[in-house]
Amino acid sequence: MKKLYFLLTSCIICFSSIADVTAIDSLFKVLNQEKTQKKKAFLFNELSVEFQENSPESMSIYAKKALNIGIKIKDDFIIGTAHQNIGTSNIILGNYTLALQNFIDAKNTFEKYPPHQVHSKLEKLRFP
Repeated sequence: MKKLYFLLTSCIICFSSIADVTAIDSLFKVLNQEKTQKKKAFLFNELSVEFQENSPESMSIYAKKALNIGIKIKDDFIIGTAHQNIGTSNIILGNYTLALQNFIDAKNTFEKYPPHQVHSKLEKLRFP
């Protein structure tokens, strides 16, 4: 019974890792073909989320790339999402003070708009 449990657990872990790699590979493929800065920033934020489980350092790197583009193109919704992702990576890495500042920055960015507008804009970002 222990061998069966071990085998099943190993298979589940293996398949979940494959799914993560597939999503990351797909995002990189789309990113390499993308021309617009806004969509690149969106994809960097998505990559950031995909790395959350496996590599919080990579999560932070890609969120910072999204943040830099968001600042350059002056898109508050990309900026706010990037701050959230950087904050999440900082929590995982144990940088709680930095995480708090990132979440405050995200909150301040999103509070410029009514809640329904934030939700609507985020949905449009998610499904461009």
